[in-house]
Amino acid sequence: QPYSTVSEASENKMDLIPSPYSLAQKFLEDETIIPIKVYLKQNGNYSIAAYDPIGDSKIYWAWKIAFPQKKIPVYIINE
Repeated sequence: QPYSTVSEASENKMDLIPSPYSLAQKFLEDETIIPIKVYLKQNGNYSIAAYDPIGDSKIYWAWKIAFPQKKIPVYIINE
């Protein structure tokens, strides 16, 4: 993950486009719901989809910024 705190994600020093903060604003304004894509690993844990880890990381931090108390929706990919 490019960031480890909400503060870091809001600052967006890695210059991710769109930024986690701007995605959070879209979630709040448009009531947009974008789930994080995860897949089930053989050990029974879930992991962010390997083909777009930065994209899903932005979505994760946008959810944490917009809805700090809500659970984050996920879409489980069966591979």
